Amino acid sequence: MARGLTGRVKRTRRDKTRLRPFRLALAMLPLGVGLALGARAASPLQVSGIYPHLAFFNDEAECGTGAVVPWADRLWAVTYAPHQPRGSSDKLYEVTPDLRLIVRPESVGGEIRLDWQKKGADAVHIYGRLRGQANWVLLGMDTSSPYIDGRPLAQPNVAEVREYMLRGVVEDVEIGLDSDVLNATWGGQ
Repeated sequence: MARGLTGRVKRTRRDKTRLRPFRLALAMLPLGVGLALGARAASPLQVSGIYPHLAFFNDEAECGTGAVVPWADRLWAVTYAPHQPRGSSDKLYEVTPDLRLIVRPESVGGEIRLDWQKKGADAVHIYGRLRGQANWVLLGMDTSSPYIDGRPLAQPNVAEVREYMLRGVVEDVEIGLDSDVLNATWGGQ
């Protein structure tokens, strides 16, 4: 039975169904178990160390986990859909210590959003460049998060990898070290 949940639909002559994982069956498993027991269990359902209620989904045919980061006593994850350079229905997720899955309201498709903390600086300078370019370009200065990069694609209809870096500013003078470089693949809206 477990093989059926993780298997793939096979294409036959009559059935032209594309190959897709059985994600719907896996997602419905906790609901069915809860209904069968008549009440929700005190702790989340766990099957061989897997918590089905923590599964990620999108509206595309395939859903991948792009990054998983522990931060602020939570686990954060972002999903992606392969071969979707013009955007997808993917989201930013927060997993709480009691294993609740929260879809963050900051999940906004169709834009690049940089969230940051200035930690003692008056503001930050936001720098950007396309991958492979040597020089950073000052995109703007901001005093509160987030920064939304609304620039069009360098070449229309051609996806690009953008890189970002921030520097703290106090009294109009850059201070401290550069932030880590952040990469985002962008295909436009």
